[in-house]
Amino acid sequence: MNPEQFAISFCSIDGQRFNIGNSDTPFCIQSCCKPINYLIGLNEFGPEYVHDAIGKEPSGVKFNQMVLKDRDQKPSIPHNPMINAGAIMAVSMVYPKIESRKERLEKVLNIWKRLSGGNTAPIGYDEETYVSESESADRNWCLAYMMKESHSFPECFTSLKETLELYFQTCSLTSTCDAMGIMSATLANGGFCPLTGDQVFTPEQVRSVLPLMLTCGMYDYSGQWAYDVGIPAKSGVGGCVYMVILNVGGISIWSPRYHNFLFIQ
Repeated sequence: MNPEQFAISFCSIDGQRFNIGNSDTPFCIQSCCKPINYLIGLNEFGPEYVHDAIGKEPSGVKFNQMVLKDRDQKPSIPHNPMINAGAIMAVSMVYPKIESRKERLEKVLNIWKRLSGGNTAPIGYDEETYVSESESADRNWCLAYMMKESHSFPECFTSLKETLELYFQTCSLTSTCDAMGIMSATLANGGFCPLTGDQVFTPEQVRSVLPLMLTCGMYDYSGQWAYDVGIPAKSGVGGCVYMVILNVGGISIWSPRYHNFLFIQ
């Protein structure tokens, strides 16, 4: 990506939008997919099932650290769905009853379009990024094997390969800063897209993801973010940070030069 590009987008819960900069330039969402994959799992299986396999606490370590949360007389689990281990676990609950990974990905794409304004939303998929992610994923494979060895995965789990490859594919979805602002506004609006009125997730499901975004969404800097800014957010190495101001709107900022550190320092 051209490192000189920059954009800020805002969408209110009643559909008013404001954009500056390169707001229509597509980019890979990377870890920005994690809250949405978690929401899909909640929608498929409910919070009790999901949180029997994923915790709700900040890990206190790096986002890809080889560590699990210990539990009394139960398998250890990842600390939360915003770090890599928890994100992989969440993807194991993303439409696992569908045998075709292609169909599972298409359903995820459809969710992103609904969140971002409907069928015409500029949501895509970058195969080249997926191949790159898949070929350099040793650490994520280690995390997955660690969870398998600890019997952490839920009953719906199919296989490490299918789970990991779908995870890499969801990280390779593309969006724009404008569309990410609309998606954020959908979360701010309790799961109802402000442009279409489509209820993508329930208010209860959104209520579950926002505290995790606030406490864990900015990785090692989540505490500082909560202290300085104080609103739920999620960053991605593609350069996007999106923020949810409940009952007001959503903000997306994109800068490929500074990745997810611009908004912390």
